[in-house]
Amino acid sequence: MASKGNSSNVSEVAGQARGLGQEQLRILDVIDSLRSATPEDVKLPQLVVVGDQSAGKSSVLDAISGIPIPKDPDGCTRFATEYRLRRGTDNISVGIIPSKSRSPEDKDKFSQLRWPITDKDQLSDCIKKCEDAIFDGDKTGSGRFASRDIMTIDICGPTMPLLTLIDLPGFIHAANSKQTKDDIAAINEIAVDYMSRPRTVILAVVAGSTHYATQVVLDKVSECDKGGVRTLGIVTKPDLLSNDVVLEDKFLKLVKNEDIKLKLGWHVLRNRTPHEMEMNMETDVRNQKEEEFFTQGKWKTLRADARGVESLVAKLSDLLFEHIKGYLPQLLKEIQEGLARSEEELDALGHRVDTVPEMKSEVSKLFSRSQSLIKSGINGHYLDQRGFFHIGDNESFTQISPQNLRARIRRENIEFEKEMRTRGCQVRLVGKGVPDREYDNPEDADSEDSPLRVKMEDYETKTVQRYLYAYVGQQLPGDYDPSIVFLLFTNYSAKWDKIAHNHQDKVQGIVTQFLQQVVNHVWPQRMRAHLWSALLNKKVEALQTRAKEELERLLLDRRRCHPIYGPEYFRRLKELQDRSASEKVSPAGEIVQRMLVYYELASNIFISNVIVQVAERHLIDGLRTVFDISELIQMDDQTLTSLAAEDEHNKTKREDLERKVTGLKKARDDCLAITRANIQKPKTV
Repeated sequence: MASKGNSSNVSEVAGQARGLGQEQLRILDVIDSLRSATPEDVKLPQLVVVGDQSAGKSSVLDAISGIPIPKDPDGCTRFATEYRLRRGTDNISVGIIPSKSRSPEDKDKFSQLRWPITDKDQLSDCIKKCEDAIFDGDKTGSGRFASRDIMTIDICGPTMPLLTLIDLPGFIHAANSKQTKDDIAAINEIAVDYMSRPRTVILAVVAGSTHYATQVVLDKVSECDKGGVRTLGIVTKPDLLSNDVVLEDKFLKLVKNEDIKLKLGWHVLRNRTPHEMEMNMETDVRNQKEEEFFTQGKWKTLRADARGVESLVAKLSDLLFEHIKGYLPQLLKEIQEGLARSEEELDALGHRVDTVPEMKSEVSKLFSRSQSLIKSGINGHYLDQRGFFHIGDNESFTQISPQNLRARIRRENIEFEKEMRTRGCQVRLVGKGVPDREYDNPEDADSEDSPLRVKMEDYETKTVQRYLYAYVGQQLPGDYDPSIVFLLFTNYSAKWDKIAHNHQDKVQGIVTQFLQQVVNHVWPQRMRAHLWSALLNKKVEALQTRAKEELERLLLDRRRCHPIYGPEYFRRLKELQDRSASEKVSPAGEIVQRMLVYYELASNIFISNVIVQVAERHLIDGLRTVFDISELIQMDDQTLTSLAAEDEHNKTKREDLERKVTGLKKARDDCLAITRANIQKPKTV
């Protein structure tokens, strides 16, 4: 509700200053919408009004808006107030932007609170209602003295300037019966937090009623804005200096930016006197008296753009416009990043489902997507899966993402084969009569778990001879029991059991990690825990049990020592015998030769069987059955509901995220439109 004088008798210069065009209006509206939509890490460019208690901040806002701003009877504001000044038909409304720490329920409640005002005299009552809502009716502050909620006051008028200003609680000098030291600290903390933000332009209000060196606000400016690069000083109550010539000269020097130098300079306003406020002096009369004051005495030496409300409005409009525009590219980037995070969070909640058919449809889609990822992971097809398969930024050649199942299994199988070749035997035989091995590595001899290296002749005399003496049957003299070859092999291959079990455990771990990645990528967070407890744990345990049973059968086959068929055994044995034909081979040496050839062939078969029959058949291919659609078909409604239904917390969180995404999308689109248009500030005419 702009006053009559303000709407009809304002000067042409003021009219120009209060109308910078639709482009500026659009930018300001974007910032206003972001105030409640953006996450905390998106810091908005803004103008804040701050000063000591009773420094005249309200009078500055009065002068700019033309609306008498009610003052707290206790002189203490306990939260920030955002004034949104826009051009339009006379209208005022009050609302609340809840702090980020508020519960979803409070955010919903506050978002619906708005008090329209038909008469400017109602503004005081609406502000009290707003304060009661913020502090839940606690008028004394005994529960919580300060709040991070923001009261919004939207003021429209035909000649209203296009500005958004945040009025911060004033700095309090001393505690009293109503304000403890902790209360003062809480109030001051709000102001310092806003002032410390790099994207905040500080409008530091300094009262002419006392020496500026004693006012807390300037100390806070020096702390929060090193060098004064983003602070505009505003001196109020200059008429009170007329009886103190020395102090008046100091303030004149201050406003001329010759004492405390600020990059944005200083400005001075004449406030309404207490008598003029009691008379409800109209805005045009107030402006006229201010103009008369600055054309008299020492104040007339000031430049016109450093004094009076009309030049201040023009200055602030330009300042806010250019300030926001300068940060627009970075702000757009942060909005897009915030939008991506919010959409990811929303996606993690899954689709809204209320009925059993909706739940079954949703779970069916999740089964299908999970099955598709599993199939691709098993086959090593890493394309077109919505970013599931990837190489992490910090991964080396020896580190593979848990999503890339086939690549990890391939590497683990190679390591298993190498382990079997280099450490599968009980001892490592060296010397004459030992087959050449391409996989022998001298470096392996130095590792702790490498087989002990034993000379062939020592092995024959100390190990094989013991078998010959211990396992004598009804053979003719000079003959030996052929089963001694198998008995010796059983001892020589004893490490296979441990190596194979370790390989099974590693593959199980890889498979389980892969399944966890699939679930985390596809399934909403609310469903994951119950999905594991109701379905996946049993499925994974069944795969592991079958794999373990299969491995135990293979290990039993090792101990049973089945004969090897085909010509390969005889070919290799003949090669070994031909190499030692020039030397006399003892019965013990012949037994070792036969055992070593058998070991080589049996190890090839065992390695292949463990990889194919244990790892591939049960642990890897078994994954294809985990999300079999028949599981869903057989699932009863109670199990389905416990898996897919949303609780109240999840519903509230979804609604909060949906509102945030909507707000961020609108802000993004507006920022993009402004950026693409490469807007320039409209020229005044």
